[in-house]
Amino acid sequence: MHPQTLGEHLLKRRLYLQLSVQEVAVILNTSLPTLRSWENNQKKPRIRDFSHITTFLGYSLWQFDSSSLEARMKEYRFKHGLSANKFAGLIGVSETAILKWEAGKTKPSETVETKLHRVLEKQTDR
Repeated sequence: MHPQTLGEHLLKRRLYLQLSVQEVAVILNTSLPTLRSWENNQKKPRIRDFSHITTFLGYSLWQFDSSSLEARMKEYRFKHGLSANKFAGLIGVSETAILKWEAGKTKPSETVETKLHRVLEKQTDR
């Protein structure tokens, strides 16, 4: 079986590790109903859950084209499980600004872009 969906990936890994749904829910820091909804492809996880899921699976299901600032911002948020609001707090801007930048609707000022690059470069240095 080659898993195609997030739910299939989670189920395959859980069965491979011979873990119960309850055990995996604890590992992923989520509730039992939430994990079941992911495994059944009924709901998608929140961004804060992505880093836990990636760690559990041992690989990332989310691929980003890191050639643009917008994609690098989103990748950083996914890898660190940060909402747009929390990421905005790191940069010192509004959540709306982050979402508009990621969508390519607007661009940050030169000063803010410099700050963004510093935050994002810390990720690549690790």
